Amino acid sequence: MVDLKKNVDKLCGIAKQLDNQELYQVSLFLRQRINQPDSYVVFVGESCSGKSTIINSLIRKDILPVSSVPSTGTITEVFVDENADHDSYAVINRNATMELLDYPTFCELACRPDPNVQRLRAVLPSSGLGIAGARLFDTPGYGSLIEAHDEVLMDFLPNCDSVVYIVGYKVGIQKEDHEFLGRLEELTRLGIPIYLVINRCPVGVTDSDRRVAEIYRTVTSLLTKQEIPLFLIPSAPVHQELFRASTLGDLKARIVQDLNSPDRRQDLYEAFHSYLNDLAVLLRCELERKIRNLEMDAADAEFIRRETEKLGADFHHAIDRIVRPGFDRIRASLPNFVANCHDRMEQEICDEIRRQPVASKDETIVYTTEHLLPFHARKEAENIQHYLSVELEDIDKKVNDYLNTVVIKFEQDIQLQFSNFAVKAGEGFVKDAAGKLFNSGLLQYFAKFGGRGGAGAGVANAASHALKVLGDLFGHTFKRETHIALKQAISKIGLTSTKAIGAAASVIIELVVMVFEYGTWKPMLISKTKKGLGKWKDDTIELIQKDLDKLEEENINTISSIAKTYADAFAVDEHPVGNIDELRTLLNSLEKVEEEIAV
Repeated sequence: MVDLKKNVDKLCGIAKQLDNQELYQVSLFLRQRINQPDSYVVFVGESCSGKSTIINSLIRKDILPVSSVPSTGTITEVFVDENADHDSYAVINRNATMELLDYPTFCELACRPDPNVQRLRAVLPSSGLGIAGARLFDTPGYGSLIEAHDEVLMDFLPNCDSVVYIVGYKVGIQKEDHEFLGRLEELTRLGIPIYLVINRCPVGVTDSDRRVAEIYRTVTSLLTKQEIPLFLIPSAPVHQELFRASTLGDLKARIVQDLNSPDRRQDLYEAFHSYLNDLAVLLRCELERKIRNLEMDAADAEFIRRETEKLGADFHHAIDRIVRPGFDRIRASLPNFVANCHDRMEQEICDEIRRQPVASKDETIVYTTEHLLPFHARKEAENIQHYLSVELEDIDKKVNDYLNTVVIKFEQDIQLQFSNFAVKAGEGFVKDAAGKLFNSGLLQYFAKFGGRGGAGAGVANAASHALKVLGDLFGHTFKRETHIALKQAISKIGLTSTKAIGAAASVIIELVVMVFEYGTWKPMLISKTKKGLGKWKDDTIELIQKDLDKLEEENINTISSIAKTYADAFAVDEHPVGNIDELRTLLNSLEKVEEEIAV
């Protein structure tokens, strides 16, 4: 096996000598993660389910605020650092800056959401806790009254390594839990482990308890029926130490076991090894670019500059002529499409209500809210998903075809100009200078291993304008990933509809507590149903429009990043600096590292 630590140190040294701050920051971050492969464990559950209390018990310290009202308004990270010698607190802002805090301010921000705050961080010495390197995340409860919680939580969840899902024994599975679990199901498809904790159980309760069995059955059925480890946490006794020594210890042991499993270690090794190769590629490209800059004459340099600027303009043409108009077209057509879905739902549900016996008022109300509405709404959500998928894939194809054409033209022009270019060394100048860069996957690391949520940790800011992975651009079809979020977006649209279903049902469920005349409940139910479906329509359109806005922005930013990556790959310094002999010596050193890691 490759010695990752030794070789990443060598690459860090090369990056420092190369005097490229962006690559140096990337190399430092990779070294940090190789030396400290942290794991992201996210605690989720209904408001007041006991997430903060459980984390406090795991770390044996009352760090997180605990209250009988929703007390976590911001994602809060507790990092158990074996190198720390004292507690420290910080806020990580959305602009990727980090500020140290005192403890009272930390508690205040934990309870009060701030739109400029991405998350809070508490760093604790490991002190024999047995979870060194773990990052425990306390999250806003999805059933709280704070409107921003839900979106914050769902945006963060795909960035975790494991999820601890907490349900109160007495409360059980409520409507909000059903909605949340429907959205959490996507994580099971990503292979992220989920642990079920039933909190505040009466003393002596076991997994054979009727209520425990009911909760477990419901959760597993909603999460594609996969087996999920179950942990029962008793109500906190008088002696806190007894509580800490309860089943909570089993939960910690299972999390640590899974995070340190041979499979996980192998996954991490393979990822780090791949990213080490990627870093070497980035360094080689930059070294060769600098050498070429020093060897090129003024005419060659000007040609490269003109062609690169033209390619950049072509990329932005794709934004202005394909992406923006395409999304505008979808946004314009969406209301009519959803309205048609609404009309079908209304017709089918109301017809079914009319067919029910007059004496079955209560049963019909329950049947409408718990079956008819969710069934038809999910069916129409699938229709909406399919419609949007077709429309988005059409945009994708048009951008694909256009950019493929301009990139091939760019490649041909460069190769023609430099057909006798001495330094190309038998390999296409374009392939050597840009193809390798685009094949690199290093920056995907920020959103994957060592905590999949690494991209938001603040350290990635230096690389925020760096490489976006597009696959192999040369010799293959231009595999565009400007719609890398396409599948996620389509899935999210389904979740959006699920969210809207809950809003519609809340309108109808008011009927349960209303008193009706024997002969008038059907018209009243139909009226309420129509009102609820109208709310579903309006909420669905509004929420999907927001999702489309975000997806459009992601696509524009990605295409812009592609353009910048080309500009960086072919950047011609107006006044090239550097000693060509020193650069070649550095390149030789890099080649030796490449030989060591090429296994």
